[in-house]
Amino acid sequence: MYRCVVVRRFAPIAPLRVGGMAALGCSRRYAQQQQGRPVVGQRAHSSVVTRLRGSLTTNAANDVVVVQHQDGTLHSTPFHVRFGGGAAVENSLVSIEVNGALTTASMRVGPYGMAYWPGGSVDATNCKGDQHATGGPCSVDLTSLGLVSGENTLSFRLLPPPPSSDAEAASVVTCNLFVWPHDAKIVVSDVDGTITKSDVLGHIMPLFGKDWTHAGLCSLYSRIADNDYEFVYLTARSLAHQKRTKEFLWSIDQEGGKTTLPRGPVLTAPDSVATALVREISMKSDVFKTSCLETIVRAFPKGSSPLCGGFGNRSGDYASYRAVNIPQDNIFVVNAKSIIYVDGDKQRQTTYDKLLLDVNQLFPPLPTTTETQ
Repeated sequence: MYRCVVVRRFAPIAPLRVGGMAALGCSRRYAQQQQGRPVVGQRAHSSVVTRLRGSLTTNAANDVVVVQHQDGTLHSTPFHVRFGGGAAVENSLVSIEVNGALTTASMRVGPYGMAYWPGGSVDATNCKGDQHATGGPCSVDLTSLGLVSGENTLSFRLLPPPPSSDAEAASVVTCNLFVWPHDAKIVVSDVDGTITKSDVLGHIMPLFGKDWTHAGLCSLYSRIADNDYEFVYLTARSLAHQKRTKEFLWSIDQEGGKTTLPRGPVLTAPDSVATALVREISMKSDVFKTSCLETIVRAFPKGSSPLCGGFGNRSGDYASYRAVNIPQDNIFVVNAKSIIYVDGDKQRQTTYDKLLLDVNQLFPPLPTTTETQ
């Protein structure tokens, strides 16, 4: 009986023999919990958790790609629209404005503030296929938006609007939608470590007025765009970082402000910061990126190959690009020193400036594409 009491009494300290000081910390926290005292570091931990949970309540929407097929029908990537901050009420109606004009289309708010397409005010019986079930509208929905070729600005607004001005501001979500023809050709670019010189410092250095982007990047991308290629910016960042990511991309200028990045949809992971962080740490971002690129390919006619180039900085980026059949010679993996490996081969090295000299061979000018009606 005495031995049992001793074992129970000293059990919390047992980890000391295997865990050193780390185990001592665990034992102290255990003792503090038993005595009802605040656990050391608990406040900081709670702050982090609060921020991560807050990412679930941030208003955000991913950009969208719409493709006009030869028969005139419209096909899109999924709409990821989230209302947060307590403004959203499940099953609330969401109106849609396109380029400042109210449309007849609408969405509904589902669980966790995520909006979905229930058919809206259009005739859902005319919607063929399963796009509603996969997060995207059908051709009838898209036609009702009154889209124009190229870039469109979409605003999603909760109805009825909340009574307070602060809540009303939280009830509007915006994104950009790009309408492309069925024969468009696309170049994909990662963001962190590909546009910036590193994953982490690319976030920090601009805050101190430092340009931390790869030299020659904007000139190369602009020349490719001049040859009539479209750009998609793909990042494993959370949807909560969508607005900040776009602000960063469109603020980049090189050569004394003479060159900027070509416009294009910015696609982020449609989940929380915590989930995105775990994915990045576990090096599983290629799974998300492959899935996202596949949704773009599915928006195009069957048998077409819209993706023709990819820029990244990790083996996972290379794997994602190969998974969607981007030609190997048009896959470029850049390191922190701005050295680029063609097809991931360290024996085939180049730079953004050198690629610019060969841009017409790598991405030859395209014939004039069909305009959206």
